[in-house]
Amino acid sequence: MEVEAQWRVISEWMDVAIKAAEAEGWSVWQGPDTSWRFRREGIYEQFPATPETMDQLKYFLFKMQRVLGVDLQKGMA
Repeated sequence: MEVEAQWRVISEWMDVAIKAAEAEGWSVWQGPDTSWRFRREGIYEQFPATPETMDQLKYFLFKMQRVLGVDLQKGMA
């Protein structure tokens, strides 16, 4: 996959993931070190910076689902 197309896919999935997390009550922001931070009801999680490869994206989305319990379908509406 060409780099531009890969970045487009990563960007679109990151938008879906953030919308899904917000729909489930998570406050989401990007820290000064570019890591992603999630907070809800006293729970705080920090994930690495925005993925740069498809493998990193898959891992990020997996963590969103498993660690935070986010249903990515909610971000596709």
